Amino acid sequence: MYKQFSFQILRSFIVIGILVASYFLFVYTFSYTYPFIIAIALSLLINPLVTALVEKAKFHRTIATIAVILFIFTVIIGVLLIIVSEIIQGTLYLAEITPTYFQTFITIVESFVYDKILPLYDQITSYFNSLHPTQQATITDKVQQFLEYITTTGTTLLQGFFLNFPTIILLVPNSFTIIIFILLATFFITKDWYDLKDNVKQFIPSRAYEFYKEFMDHLKRAFAGYIKAQALLIFISTCIIFIGLLILQVEHALTITFFAALFDILPFIGTGIIFIPWIIYSFVTTNYMMTISLCILFGVIIVARQILEPKILSSSIGVNPLFGLFILFITIQVWGVIGILIAPALMILFYVLFQSGTFTKVWQFIKG
Repeated sequence: MYKQFSFQILRSFIVIGILVASYFLFVYTFSYTYPFIIAIALSLLINPLVTALVEKAKFHRTIATIAVILFIFTVIIGVLLIIVSEIIQGTLYLAEITPTYFQTFITIVESFVYDKILPLYDQITSYFNSLHPTQQATITDKVQQFLEYITTTGTTLLQGFFLNFPTIILLVPNSFTIIIFILLATFFITKDWYDLKDNVKQFIPSRAYEFYKEFMDHLKRAFAGYIKAQALLIFISTCIIFIGLLILQVEHALTITFFAALFDILPFIGTGIIFIPWIIYSFVTTNYMMTISLCILFGVIIVARQILEPKILSSSIGVNPLFGLFILFITIQVWGVIGILIAPALMILFYVLFQSGTFTKVWQFIKG
């Protein structure tokens, strides 16, 4: 009995050691391997289309791979050009009207300061003068410390921005190089997909390969289901936003809708990052009709999301939204804001591990 328990402890340490080693291996090699990881993911997505061209249209696999990559690349570039053109027009429009809005905002702030802040300041000053000199000195020190903290924090943020700006600029040519590497790697992986698959199969034991095949099948279904679900949800939200902005006769509704759809990709944050500041600004500038209209539009988006998201996610990959919220909380605690982007991948991974029976197999290995 004691011997069996000792072996179970040993196997538990083996599993923990493999997990820790895999984590550190992934962390320390990701910066060198991520273009190829992205290329493998792209190959997984486009391989069915390439195979269909080969089998049904009788294309040579090399020609089919080039055709699919060029078609997708052309569509992406075309969409980006249309979006960039609209964004430029919208930005020029915003640059034209922003001074007027800013001046209005400054006028409201001045009115607030004269009507509210200055009378309050007089009251505070009279109360401050009535205090004991020791209490006055303490309050003065606290105020100075707070102002010094604000100044130091603001200076640090500005210095950090200007010091990192050249680095950001230098990333642009490097990004083009990485994109070329990803495209080339995607081409070669997709072109030799089945040869590479056979080579991998030769080096992996049959039981391990069967487990790998089952795991990848679940992963592909879950990933495709998640992408389909998110695309459908973003499409529905985008249509609601665009139609709502057209009804409200907002200038450059397409540009605003594009940015809203872009932020809608972020899980659990979404379009609120645009609508909440906009609603606050409309309220501060006493544009109450726009404030109410934006609140109604934002409410419709939230309600539609809350009604449709559980059904679409559960029908696509079978994941409970509460489980997704739990994963999001853990990733934010561990990785900070970046955890928002990591959460969906971890959610899919845990779901696939559960569906493929990986946890059961690991537990059986520990029990012996």
